[in-house]
Amino acid sequence: MCRFNILALFSHYFVMA
Repeated sequence: MCRFNILALFSHYFVMA
C-alpha cells in the first residue's frame, strides 16, 4: 500500500513537471 501511495505521488509530480 505504501509503495502504491509513493507511486501515485511520483506520478503527480511527473505530471506537474
